[in-house]
Amino acid sequence: MEAEVLTELARMLAETSEPRRAAAAAAGLLQRAVGGAVTVWCRDRALGALTGFSGEGNADPEVVADYPLLPLDPARVVFPVRRFGRTLGAMELPDTGEIHSQLLGAVANQLAIHFGAAEVAEAWAQEVAQRSREVEEAWRFASLIIDSLPVGLYVVDRDYRIRIWNRSRELGTQGVRREDAVGRVAFDVLSRQPAADLRLALDHIFDGGAPSVTELEVETPEGGRVYRQSRLPMLLDGDRVSHVVTIGEDITAWRRVQAGILQSEKLASLGQLAAGVMHEINNPLATMSGAADAATHRLEQPVPDVSGALDFVRLIEREVERCSRIVNGLLDFSRAGSRRRDRADLNAIVENTLDLARHHKRFRRIVVERNLAPAPVMVQVNAEQIVQALLAIVINALDAMEPGGRLGLATGPGPRPNEVRVDVSDTGSGVAQPVHGRLFDPFFTTKEPGKGTGLGLSIAWGLIDAHGGRIELESEAGQGSLFRIILPAEGGGT
Repeated sequence: MEAEVLTELARMLAETSEPRRAAAAAAGLLQRAVGGAVTVWCRDRALGALTGFSGEGNADPEVVADYPLLPLDPARVVFPVRRFGRTLGAMELPDTGEIHSQLLGAVANQLAIHFGAAEVAEAWAQEVAQRSREVEEAWRFASLIIDSLPVGLYVVDRDYRIRIWNRSRELGTQGVRREDAVGRVAFDVLSRQPAADLRLALDHIFDGGAPSVTELEVETPEGGRVYRQSRLPMLLDGDRVSHVVTIGEDITAWRRVQAGILQSEKLASLGQLAAGVMHEINNPLATMSGAADAATHRLEQPVPDVSGALDFVRLIEREVERCSRIVNGLLDFSRAGSRRRDRADLNAIVENTLDLARHHKRFRRIVVERNLAPAPVMVQVNAEQIVQALLAIVINALDAMEPGGRLGLATGPGPRPNEVRVDVSDTGSGVAQPVHGRLFDPFFTTKEPGKGTGLGLSIAWGLIDAHGGRIELESEAGQGSLFRIILPAEGGGT
C-alpha cells in the first residue's frame, strides 16, 4: 500500500510544477492511506503564509500566517515538510502513532523536493522578470536618449542591415520612417551615396576598426547643405567590430560662420599689408614717371630718338605689370575662397606667401633664408587656404622678431611616409613651454593689447587640420620658434 502511494505520488508530482496541485494530490493519497482527514500545507510566497489543502478536495483552503499557527488538535499530529532546515510546508493528519511514520517521511521528502524546486523556479522567474523589466527600462531610456540627440544616428551590422534609426534620421532630408529602415539593407535605404562607396566606407571600419570623419555636400530643395559624417566602430563581443555607428550632423550654419571668420581674418591681415603696398607701388610709380619724362624728352628732339623712347616705354610696361601683380595678389587673397582642391607645388605656395608677406612693414627689416626642396613638392590642397595659413604663421614670426632677425622657410619630406612639410623658423622671442598648449586656441594671444586678434594661428590650425594635416611647434622662451606644417603628400591623404 505504501509503495503504491509513493509511486502514484511520484507520478502526480511529475505532472505538475504547481505546489498547490501537488499539496492537494498528496492530501488525497494520504487520506486514503491513513483512513482519516488529511490536510497538506504549502508555502504561498505571494501571500507569505501557508495554504492548506484537504484530501476532500476543499476548493477554499484555509490560510494562516505561519506554521506555528496551524490549528493543532490533540487528536491530530503535524508532520513538517522541510528542506535544508527550512519549513516549506506541513502534513496534518490523525494521530496514528508510528504506524505510518515511514510513509509520512517518504512523502515529506518528495514534497520537500517538489516544493523546494518550485520555490527556486519561482524565485528565478521573479528574478528574470525583474531583470527583464530593468533591461526594458534601460533600453527605453537609451532609446529616448538616442532619439533626443540633435544629430542623425543609425547603426549597421556586419550584414549591412540597419539595427537602429533615430528620430532625427526620420525627420532628416531623406525622411525615412524607422519602420521602413530598421532591418533593411543599408544600401536600399541610403540612396544619397553610391552603394559601392557606402560599402567601402563601412568595410573600412569593419576591417580596420578606426573611426572616420568625412564631410558631404548635398543639394536639397532648400539649397546646399554640408553634413559631417562620423563613423565609429562598436565591439559587441571581443575585439571584432560587430557594428558601425554613423552620426550625421548638419554643419551648414557652422561652415558659414567659419567662412565669415576666415574672411574677417584675411581682411585683417590685408589691412596689415596695406601700408607696405603703398611703398611697394610708389617705387615702380617713380620709375614710370622718370621713364615717361625720358621718353618724352627723346621724342621732342629735332631728330626724335624713337629707339631710345621705346626702351623707356618697355620699362614703363614692365613696371605696370609689376604693380598689377602686387594689386592682383592682394585682391586674390582678399576674396572668399572656394572649397576646391587641386594639385599644387608646396614650393610655389611658399613663394606666393612671401610675395604677400613682403608688403608687411617688418619684412624689409629681416633676412629671409630659403631652403626649398630642389624638386616640386606636390600636394592636393586648396592653395589659397594653405597660403592663408602659412601667411598667418609668417606674420606671427615677423611680429616676434626685432630688426635684423632671420626668417627661415624650408620644404621637404614629412616625418612619416606619404607626408610633406613646410618649416617656418624665426629668431624671435620664442614661446614658453606652458603656453604651447594654448597657442592655437581662438582669441589667445601673447601680444600687447590692440596688436593681435588671437585668431591667426587658430585659423591656420583649422585650415591645416581640414586638409588632414597638423602643425607642430618647437620653441623655448627667448630662443626663437619653429612651426612645422605637415600635410599629406599627393596621393597619400587621409
